[in-house]
Amino acid sequence: MRALLVALMLTVATQAGAAEFFVLPSTSKLLMMGKTTTDDFSTIKRYIDDEKITEILLKGPGGNMHSAFEIADLILEANIDTTVIEKTECASACSLIFSAGNKRHMEVGSKLGFHLPFAVIVRRQDFWNH
Repeated sequence: MRALLVALMLTVATQAGAAEFFVLPSTSKLLMMGKTTTDDFSTIKRYIDDEKITEILLKGPGGNMHSAFEIADLILEANIDTTVIEKTECASACSLIFSAGNKRHMEVGSKLGFHLPFAVIVRRQDFWNH
């Protein structure tokens, strides 16, 4: 199975666009690689419901934080385990998703990246005037 995972990682460009998803054959593991986007919540929910996913394997540079919070809530509710794949990085939105795992695993050489999300703060009077 490790060879299949490595082959998928080598053949898929994960940093360029939206996350890509693969269910590993003969398992209940979902591989999520790439940038987290607004469509990912519904995609992951469908996999959990249809494929009875029990673990999500992660590799990603970050992405949409709102979507990451929704995915994290889904993972918490479904008691899904999370793993950061060997010798890969999981940063920003990906690390938030990882943190929601029932059981969390970091394989050898994997890295997590955290930062403070960016937020625009407006004064109440400015908000109501627009």
